[in-house]
Amino acid sequence: MVRRLPAKFVAYKFNTVLHHKMDYFGKLSAVNNNFYSKNKKSY
Repeated sequence: MVRRLPAKFVAYKFNTVLHHKMDYFGKLSAVNNNFYSKNKKSY
């Protein structure tokens, strides 16, 4: 059984988690892009 939580609470938690995930992946992809552009090999 899933307990019903207040919609506001769910939305808040979801948005917070989503925001942190986006921030983390944004940083990660920026680092990756930087890395790959420096170390690009032509195959």
